[in-house]
Amino acid sequence: MDGKKRGKRAKGSVAPDENGFANSSFELHLDSDHNLKNNSKMLNTFRSKVDEANKKKNALAAIVEAKKGAHKWRQYCASKRTITKSSGNTEDEENQPGNKGQGLDAIDPEVLDSINVGHGKKKNSTMIASQTKALFDHFKELGRSKNPNAVVDLEFISSLLRNGANINCSDRHGQTLLHEVARMWHVDIAQFLLDEGADINHPDHLGRTPLHVAAAVDYPEMCEVLIDRGAVKEAKTKGELQTPVHFAAKNDAVKSLKTLIKRGCLFDGKEVLDYRKRTPLYVASQLDRSESAQILLNNKASATTRDVSGQICLSWMIVKMPPVAQDALSQFWTCDRPNRKQYFDLHHMVHDKKVDKDLVAVTPLGAAVNYKQYDLLMNKTFIKLINTQWVRFARWRAWLNLFLNFVYILLWSLIGIFIEFDERHIYTMPEHWYRVVLWVAAVGFTAWQIIEEVLEYKRSVRKNYLWESTRSKEIDADLQYCHERWPEERLFLLSEKEDLKERGPSYFTDFWNIFDWTCYLFLMVCIATHIADVVDHKTSVARAHIRLMAVTIILLWLRLMKNVRCFSLLGPFIVMLTHMLKDLVRFTFLYLEFYIPFVFAFYMIFGGDKAAYSGKGAAASAENVTVSGYEDFNSALFSLFRLTMVDDYDFDNMLTVDPLMARLLVGLWLALSAVLCLNLFIALLSDTFQR
Repeated sequence: MDGKKRGKRAKGSVAPDENGFANSSFELHLDSDHNLKNNSKMLNTFRSKVDEANKKKNALAAIVEAKKGAHKWRQYCASKRTITKSSGNTEDEENQPGNKGQGLDAIDPEVLDSINVGHGKKKNSTMIASQTKALFDHFKELGRSKNPNAVVDLEFISSLLRNGANINCSDRHGQTLLHEVARMWHVDIAQFLLDEGADINHPDHLGRTPLHVAAAVDYPEMCEVLIDRGAVKEAKTKGELQTPVHFAAKNDAVKSLKTLIKRGCLFDGKEVLDYRKRTPLYVASQLDRSESAQILLNNKASATTRDVSGQICLSWMIVKMPPVAQDALSQFWTCDRPNRKQYFDLHHMVHDKKVDKDLVAVTPLGAAVNYKQYDLLMNKTFIKLINTQWVRFARWRAWLNLFLNFVYILLWSLIGIFIEFDERHIYTMPEHWYRVVLWVAAVGFTAWQIIEEVLEYKRSVRKNYLWESTRSKEIDADLQYCHERWPEERLFLLSEKEDLKERGPSYFTDFWNIFDWTCYLFLMVCIATHIADVVDHKTSVARAHIRLMAVTIILLWLRLMKNVRCFSLLGPFIVMLTHMLKDLVRFTFLYLEFYIPFVFAFYMIFGGDKAAYSGKGAAASAENVTVSGYEDFNSALFSLFRLTMVDDYDFDNMLTVDPLMARLLVGLWLALSAVLCLNLFIALLSDTFQR
């Protein structure tokens, strides 16, 4: 009996009691003590002391852990990257490569919807989604912050990752946290994310990896880290097929470009062609990235590559960056010094008819001529190309055109001198058969030349249309690969498209084409006045016809210079004459500034019939004096011009009319026109000859 009681008293409450409550602390106590615990003051005091000791112990452990965590993150730099400006950099801060892009967009809803339990632990997916969103928003807000001293809370990030946050979460464009870090944060943060399992080769929706981003923003240190940690160096974007080297080249990210080349990234050859068969050098040349193009050239990148339209890289260099093109031309020339031979790769300088069947692409020679790159045209490669094309194709055509135009001018010259102007309306047959032949030949020749000019204009318009439409399609194709978070890419291409609208046919950019139409216009008027004179003879019409013919003959003979300019013997002098016309325009403006007021002054004092000067206080003379050359205003205009040439002038009668003003006006006019203006004009011409 006692044993039973003793056994009953000894029964512990380790297992659930009869009321269903568990003894979670596995304490052994008697039933009687258990029933009296609430009434035992001593036990309550003892337990409160134990709880207090446990709390202090936990707090101490928390402090120790916090200190350990702080010491752990102290070795990381969690700030934004430092962008160093070169001394010669004049770009705005926002336009520098390191400040491109707008950072992360809103998190992709599909990422949150697809989150499952991670890290091998059974956790609520909703909690993991909230942890992931908090992680993403932390980087997004810091990336948009204008505060240069903003830092990433690595302890906070670490706690989110421990609770299951997805480190490879992305925005709606597919850009992950590592994309954002590669754009603007310190390399230590990238190391941290990679240590935590970030996907180093995660592409966004356009196929851009973090290495693409680091290359585009000119972040060489980040490129080094990503390559060291296993980033694919030749990763290509979706559709566009561009590598990180392409991105460095087209963003003129010089430091990144040098780093990628040093780390063995491919930058030339078939392996790095994009969807339009463009190499990084081609992209840099097309987008006017001269520094990047120079670096690639220095590393022996080829300037002979063509895109799918047949356009050669060198043509873009000539248009966008002539100094770099000068260096690129050395690739088309080799010298065999032991054998004293030179070799020129001229086949790259002409159209590739297999690719460019419509001859839309601009050749290097055409680009240099259209953009007046005379220094490039003096390069030995261009000189060899011009000489070769002249001998094989152009020389016989030049002689033929010169002969035909000489015959054409001679026809009109003979028409102008054979018959007096007041007898031109009379045709006596058969004595005047030669006049009919001359007129038919001259008019037919004129019609043929006008048709040729119209066809040339249409060819120019068609070529410009084909080039504009082809280039516009290329830009539209590139626009589909512009990233929404990188608006500067789209803006640049749209500006290129706007520039196409300003480009017109090159026909009227040639002064000689305008001069041709001027000659044709005068000829048409001459033909019309002659027909009017034959139908209804009037002396005024006949005189107007012969005057127009005289002016037209002068213009036609001057037009012969258009056909002579292609010959090296006379061409330079004709070019100098065209430059002299510009000097003549400058001189004419200056001359008229003095000429016009002096014409009025001379005519007011000496024009018409003037009373002779009788001296101070004397009665006015009844004698009228007419100064020779100043009878009327029209005569005064020409007489003043003669005075500039120090020609003969009636100075005696000027003194008779007004001796004071005669000396004053004549002296001033000779000093300004004959001394100042003429010598200035001579100086302008001398400078033109020297250049």
